[in-house]
Order: sequence, then C-alpha cells, then structure tokens
Amino acid sequence: METEEAETGADSAAKEKQARAQASIKEREREVQRALATSLRDRDKEREQHKRDEAVQGAAQERRGGTGERREPRQASIEEREREVQRALATSLRDRDKEREQHKRDEAVQERLFTQHTSSLASKRRDKLRALLTELSVSCTSHWKEVKDMLKNEPTAPVYSSSSQRDKQSAAKTQLRQLLLETRSITHKSFAAVKENNAAMGTVHDALKHDARRTTPPWAPCTTPGNPHQPAQELRRREGEQRRHGHRARRAQARRQVTLTSLHKSFAAVKENNAAMGTVHDALKHDAR
Repeated sequence: METEEAETGADSAAKEKQARAQASIKEREREVQRALATSLRDRDKEREQHKRDEAVQGAAQERRGGTGERREPRQASIEEREREVQRALATSLRDRDKEREQHKRDEAVQERLFTQHTSSLASKRRDKLRALLTELSVSCTSHWKEVKDMLKNEPTAPVYSSSSQRDKQSAAKTQLRQLLLETRSITHKSFAAVKENNAAMGTVHDALKHDARRTTPPWAPCTTPGNPHQPAQELRRREGEQRRHGHRARRAQARRQVTLTSLHKSFAAVKENNAAMGTVHDALKHDAR
C-alpha cells in the first residue's frame, strides 16, 4: 500500500515537473517570437525605406533624362567642382583674349594716328618749302648749293636734319638703282655705248623719264641721285664672275676626269699583276686619309 502511494507521488511529481518545463519552454518561445517580431518589423521598415529611396532617385534621374548609374554624393560634388573650375578657366581665357584684341586695336589706332600726324607735318613742311621756293623764284636749273645758301638767310625756311636728308638720299639712290636694274633696255652694252659716246646717255634718260622714281618735281633741284652707270657696271661684274665660275668648274671637272682615268688604269694593272699594288700603296702612303 505504501509502495503504491510512493509510486503515485513520484509520477505526479514527474508530471508536474514536465508540465512546468513545457510551460517554461512555451513562455520562452513567446518571448523569442516577440523579440523577433520587433527586429523583423525594423528590417521590413528599412527594406521599404530603401526601396522608396531607390524609387525616388530613379524618378529624379528619369526626369533629368539620365540613363547612367546612380552616383554617390561625394562623386557628384567632385564632378561639380571640376565643372566650376573649367567654367572659371574658360571665362578667364575669354577675358584674356578680349584684352589682347583690345590692346591690338588700341596699338593699331595709335600707330595710325601717329602716321597721320607725321604725314601731315611732312606735308605742311613740304608745302611751306614749295611756297618759299616759289617766292624766291627758284627754277629747275638752279644749283642746290645756291638754293641752300638762299634758304639759310630765310628765317621762315623749314629746318631739315642731316640724318633725314641722308635717309632720303639713300632711299632715292636705292630706288634709282632698282629702276635701272628693272629696265631691260639698259644693259652692259649701254654702258659701253656711253663710254664711247656721251650722247648715248640721252637714250638712257629717255628710257627712264616716264617712271615716278626718276622724275623730279619742278621745285626740286635737277640732280639725279646716284650713278646711272653703276647698274651696268654691276651687270658686267656679275657676268665676269659667272664666266670665272664656269672656267673653275670646267677645270675641276677635267681634273676629276683625269683622276678617274688613272684610277681605272691602276685597277686594270692590279688585276693583271698583283705586284702593281705596291705602286698604288706608294702613291697613297703620303696621304693623311
């Protein structure tokens, strides 16, 4: 009897223990489910927020018309700064080019004004000199020394510096020399004809009288700058140099031909007899090459 009661008490204790364990397990499961439910809700919320952000960015990109990948904010800011730097550089370059063009225009205007001013001064001085020569009754046959002495006594006569006179005289000589070289009818034969007969100079003057570089104004002294014979002498000198150069070239060609002939003969002698090579060595041993 006592044994049965003990067994019954043990069974009831085991059942109670098992019931408590199961209740504890169920309670733990409910706590775990509550904790997981909170984390799952947070994860779902983050996922929905991420999807919403992607949708918003995609819509904004479609509105901008772009089809590329989404850029990070840092990359976008770097590219924006680069574009700003490029725009600033382009603006500075345009401003610099505008300043240069303006400077060039200013220089051109200043140079034009200076040229006009100097031309007007030269024209006034020339008109004044012409009027003074007309008052003094200076003709084309007057000597320049006499005219110059007359102008020294006139206080209203324009003053010309010696340097400008030398420049004008040099320019006149150069123009006359160029004119004589351009005139085909004047050659070395004209120079020989003038040396034989001075009357041939009239033909030279007739050939040159229609050119502006040869004609002189009525108020200027009738002096022809430069030597008219100089271009003819220059032509004769050039022809002589060409003839001498041709003679030298022909002599050099003849020497080369003789050298080649001797070389061919020496080569033929060496082919016939090797002993002839000693003669060749004797001929070359004194040459530094």
